[in-house]
Amino acid sequence: MVTLKIKEMITSLLQLYRLDVAVISFVAYITGLVFSGGASLTDLPVGLGISLISFNYIYSLNSIEDRYIDLINKPQRPIPSGKLSLGIARRYVAFLLALSVVYPFFVQTDIINLALFLLLPLLGWVYSKPPLHLKTKAIPAMASIALMYTTPVAIGLTSRLGALNSLHATLLSYIFLYCLSIIPLKDIEDVEGDKLHGSRNFLTLLGMPRLLTVSLTGLIVAITLVILADLNLAATVVLIILSGATGLFILAFILFRLPRKRLYRSILILIAILGLLFSINILAFGGSL
Repeated sequence: MVTLKIKEMITSLLQLYRLDVAVISFVAYITGLVFSGGASLTDLPVGLGISLISFNYIYSLNSIEDRYIDLINKPQRPIPSGKLSLGIARRYVAFLLALSVVYPFFVQTDIINLALFLLLPLLGWVYSKPPLHLKTKAIPAMASIALMYTTPVAIGLTSRLGALNSLHATLLSYIFLYCLSIIPLKDIEDVEGDKLHGSRNFLTLLGMPRLLTVSLTGLIVAITLVILADLNLAATVVLIILSGATGLFILAFILFRLPRKRLYRSILILIAILGLLFSINILAFGGSL
């Protein structure tokens, strides 16, 4: 009985996080490495640290702070459903915070690289916790999430600080713009809870047609940035495929009248699958962009 309860508690703690985000954050780090010279199996521990510690802290903290909103938007989640006590969740998040602050000192390559590692828990804190509580403000929330997903790429790039050049600034700009294009779509599934608890919601502010148009326009601008930049052919193709596939995915939801509430999560799954295939290929066969 005790063993069963422990297993249930561990399962509930893990459900505070999301598999698609774990994969995407890992892939983002590998992407930074690939664009700065290449990635190998020896890079796995750091990538897993970013994914399973730093981003796990960000999302688990948000799960705690969103517990009242989730009662409406996602009542099946561990805390609002009663599967996980608030006290245990808070101790778990405190443990993740300690790890996310400590482990970077053992894997950092320079002071800039270290600062980027430490930026992740800071972003998680200001996004979810008062007094800033950025998640309640539409544009700051969007920008902070975009910065969260861009930071692992920057960590990968700065692991070889001497290899940095102006093209890497283009990559970071592309990633940030790509994130800005799709993050507002997350609000489609959270309207009721956000409205009740005073969080600004892009769907409420813009309406569905304008919101989808803004996202597609952002993806087109991201593709234009890649085409105009002086990237090599392989890098250009990879980045255009990412934006193009996402844009086609949005259009498919529109044309086939698929449930809009599933759009954002479906895009994350698409990114995770494409990114995982990309990472496996790089780690297995090597190469850089």
